[in-house]
Amino acid sequence: MTIWSHPQKEKSVQVSAIVPGQAHLDLIRAKILNEDPYYGTNYVKNSVRKIIETRWIFEKKFFLKKIISYAFALLDCEGLDTIATVILNGKTIGASDNQFRRFIFDATSALQAGTNTIQIQFENAVKQAKDMADNYPYYVPDMFNMSAAQHGFPHRNFVRKEQCSFSWDWGPAFAPCGIWRPISLKLDKDGVLVKRWYVNTHFDHIQGLWEVKVSIEIISINERKLRIGVQFDDIKVSSSETTVSVKAREFVAQHSTRLEQSMVKRWWPRGYGDPKLYKMKASLIDEDGTSIATYNSRCGFRTCELVQEPIVKGRAGDAFKFRINGCDIFAKGANWIPGHVFDQLMTTDKKRSLLEGCVAANMNMIRIWGGGRYETDQFYELCDELGIMVWQEFMFACALYPTGQSFLDNVKHETSDQVKRLMIHPSIILWSGNNENQEFLVKGWDEVTLRNPYIFTVDYHKLYIETIMSTLCSLDTSRPYTTTSPSAGLISCSPYTERYVLSDLERGLYGDVHFYDYKHNGLHIEYYPNARFVSGNACIY
Repeated sequence: MTIWSHPQKEKSVQVSAIVPGQAHLDLIRAKILNEDPYYGTNYVKNSVRKIIETRWIFEKKFFLKKIISYAFALLDCEGLDTIATVILNGKTIGASDNQFRRFIFDATSALQAGTNTIQIQFENAVKQAKDMADNYPYYVPDMFNMSAAQHGFPHRNFVRKEQCSFSWDWGPAFAPCGIWRPISLKLDKDGVLVKRWYVNTHFDHIQGLWEVKVSIEIISINERKLRIGVQFDDIKVSSSETTVSVKAREFVAQHSTRLEQSMVKRWWPRGYGDPKLYKMKASLIDEDGTSIATYNSRCGFRTCELVQEPIVKGRAGDAFKFRINGCDIFAKGANWIPGHVFDQLMTTDKKRSLLEGCVAANMNMIRIWGGGRYETDQFYELCDELGIMVWQEFMFACALYPTGQSFLDNVKHETSDQVKRLMIHPSIILWSGNNENQEFLVKGWDEVTLRNPYIFTVDYHKLYIETIMSTLCSLDTSRPYTTTSPSAGLISCSPYTERYVLSDLERGLYGDVHFYDYKHNGLHIEYYPNARFVSGNACIY
């Protein structure tokens, strides 16, 4: 499914579209949008800004000879940006309200023999955000006092969309829409269909064994017995197969392979050893030995800790350092923001070039900044290969956020989708909840937080502890989590208690620091902070 058309509601524009992609790019290719949005001040022209005010409809026709033989049909949407309704042959089969979720819609009853027509209608996410903010019981600040000067759009915190697409101090506001990740129609095989696979590798410290856990979300027309088998290259495993009894309808089947420590080589960050990866193949097999589905990927074996403990007993100040495979690592790296407003123009080759440049500069860590987007699978595969550690933030930045139940449920699903997709990558050594949102709250970046800090502190805990952290811990405990960057460090791991506020004498002695200096040349190290860990840096060079 590659060529789509998306007429405006008034049917005044119709062009061919490339999927994955975004409406802006298709209009540029069709020469309907003549101005380069990146050139000069074109980004503030009406011809560019009015694009988002229109309902865009992506449409495709496809042909099926017969549908009788299919018990299930699922439309797998790996990324819809953002407010969208999915219609198949005139029947609504699903809707999206989150750019970062993977939506899998049941298309079984809507399919028909012969020609099928699918439409995905995208609404104005900026207007949706405003409507949600207007209807919320109290004001939730989003730093629009800054983005107004940048010709940005307000209320970005109310919609689960790339936050910097509403504008940032380094980037323009386009708030694009489109099918920005792959989309596919999945049909069952003999009454069984795999919705998704996910894999986690962790070290069992009690038994001293590595465990590779494969999970398969399955939908089945009836109860049956299936086998799950796992194979590795370069690892000799006598037998790694499990028989599972699959219930009718939806079911999660799991299989664990346990490996002795001597059987594998560990994945190491650049500068500390070889970033060893192993090819793996997981198979789902029917009772009669027929292969139903296979999953091919690579995994690595490493342990990781974020050490926050007193450096000198009885004196103020804790460490903030990463320990990989029991070895303390000196982190050297940079923050990674979206390389282009339009995701498809930031190709894998360009990402490889930038990451190889990081390696040439002796970096070994990248922080995926929370105001952008979760990166592609290919990006993390490159980091795995190159031995680059990844500090992975969830996509919340420089704002406070609503905590209505529907918003929290949406974030819970987003967290689950992204953790399932990404936790196989050994390069990811930390999950982080947000960029600078705790600092926003503590330092009162908006006066409303100074007038009533309690309501927003409760909201902060609901979102980053009760929702994101609890969802994360149900899926992945192989790497640490911190709610924010920068942080004031932890008072206690159990119960999980953050420090929140530092006195003037404590600054730099706990947690991590963001350093911004626009007054001095960035090469003047005498102005650099004396901190445990600098995770964000912006200077003039």
